Amino acid sequence: MDKQPSKTPPGGDLLGQIEELLQVKAAFNANSLPPAARKASLIGFWRQMRAIIAVNPASVGLKTLDEIAEALINEDEEGAEAFFDGLITLLPDPARQQSGGVPVDHEVFTDTPKRSRSPSLTEQQGGVLVPKAGSHAIKKLKVDFGLSSEKKTTAASSTKKAEKLPVPKKKKTTPTRQSDKLLSDKKRKKKTTDSTDQTSAEETAAEQTEALQTDEEEDPDAKGLREELAIVKKDLDEYVDFPVSEAADIAVKRAIAKLFKEASGKGVDLVKNAYPWSKQFLWYDPTEFPDIHVAHWRWWMGCRLAFLLWGLNAPLEGTTAQGARRRMKSEAIIGRYDFTSLMIETWGWYGTLHRMERTGHRNLYWWGGQRGRTQPDKDYHGPRIDDLGTLLKKDGKAFLQRFRVRSPGRLDRHGFSSLPSLLELTDALNPEDKPKKGAEYRLSDLALAFVLWDVTSTQQVPSHWSGDITKGVWLKLTQSERIRYLRIKIEREVVAGTYEPPTVTPYDEIESKVEGITPFKNFDGSYTALPPLNKIAPWDDKRDEVITLGEDDEVEDGESRMAKSRM
Repeated sequence: MDKQPSKTPPGGDLLGQIEELLQVKAAFNANSLPPAARKASLIGFWRQMRAIIAVNPASVGLKTLDEIAEALINEDEEGAEAFFDGLITLLPDPARQQSGGVPVDHEVFTDTPKRSRSPSLTEQQGGVLVPKAGSHAIKKLKVDFGLSSEKKTTAASSTKKAEKLPVPKKKKTTPTRQSDKLLSDKKRKKKTTDSTDQTSAEETAAEQTEALQTDEEEDPDAKGLREELAIVKKDLDEYVDFPVSEAADIAVKRAIAKLFKEASGKGVDLVKNAYPWSKQFLWYDPTEFPDIHVAHWRWWMGCRLAFLLWGLNAPLEGTTAQGARRRMKSEAIIGRYDFTSLMIETWGWYGTLHRMERTGHRNLYWWGGQRGRTQPDKDYHGPRIDDLGTLLKKDGKAFLQRFRVRSPGRLDRHGFSSLPSLLELTDALNPEDKPKKGAEYRLSDLALAFVLWDVTSTQQVPSHWSGDITKGVWLKLTQSERIRYLRIKIEREVVAGTYEPPTVTPYDEIESKVEGITPFKNFDGSYTALPPLNKIAPWDDKRDEVITLGEDDEVEDGESRMAKSRM
């Protein structure tokens, strides 16, 4: 950096210091630095910025700002946004505050016969300096403290205090490689908290616990709860491969520990039980469509751990674990779009829906991945998922049902109901790429062209297979020149019999030898997943003429002909 901010006395100009730091940040942005140097510069910038905003020991929640800054430095914007659902308070330097004086009596409540002018601020001795609305001297930010509601309740019982007992987590070796991403948070060293952040959950819990332990007449209930919490934490360290939030309710911790402990005792793989592959029915014959089957198996094996972690939605400790779970979820969603695109490119839009809905076999498709309650998105109107802590407070019955993960499809029963609604609500049918996200967060152009071809035809299909093409994402699909041109191209190829469905890299036996993977085939060479229980009737792919999309679209009016079946 070219310029370093100078230290200012406690009574200095706060806005001036911030402005100087912003100039440093602008100079930093103008330079091209390697990733490591860029990260180091950002960390240095935040340290200087924090020294300014943490100048008053009475400020509350600065540790949470550290978590937000860490997430932003690591380019995890979603992780930073997850904290903005609580309150923190930043106060100016104590030197800029004045001690409170005796307030001037109001004329109505005194014997003064006439109304006198109230003394100005400069005339008052010992008056209180009150910042104006919008002043930078004091700010309130919406931030998640990472605590349950007990901290915000001043009359919390001793049993609630005991729940906050921090017990150090043990380091352990993970049973599978797929869970490595979430374990780094357990191995991180505890950061030394700033002297100004004396109201953190860990310090408060430690003080409360010490008071309980030194009290000669300790409450028996509090003692029992404290001992139970220690046992639960021990089980979490031993059987659970991800760091559960220290602030989580003890009922949540107990349920998570019980689930994984019982599974370990019975030799049960929760991932395989919740999202099995072997002996599950497909909606296609794997011998007839080997490329689709290989792609399907690879996606399922590579992402079903993410399915489980997101479907369970346990409260996690620290932004590292939270960010790792979000990244795993994103990879699973991208894989879902890739696999769905491949099906549509092979069978067409209506042909795909015909197969999936006619068979009734839903267990080998991921219907979850809905957004969390704390993820702001005004354009999203689909189902959302509560974390276990929130669910416990809202619906105890639903909380218990979520732990019945041993039944296939149980975790995603409140997810998306159908493929059309899933793609519509997640904006996967929108040909326009989202800001900061590429084309991998939607269907492929070729798949969208097949969708457009079908929904603008006159075929009689169930109403939910096609949305209203006069509004929303369906309108954007019909208005895309790129997709409309591609639709005409593939239509001609299908009619001429020259269209070739896409293929994937052939299966290699070494892929089935990875730990935690269900083999692709049995020893006798048969597939581990099963073809449909009942034979699927071929889809009658008769599109007739497409709907005219506009007066000037002469090339599309009557362009479609009777297409040959691709089944």
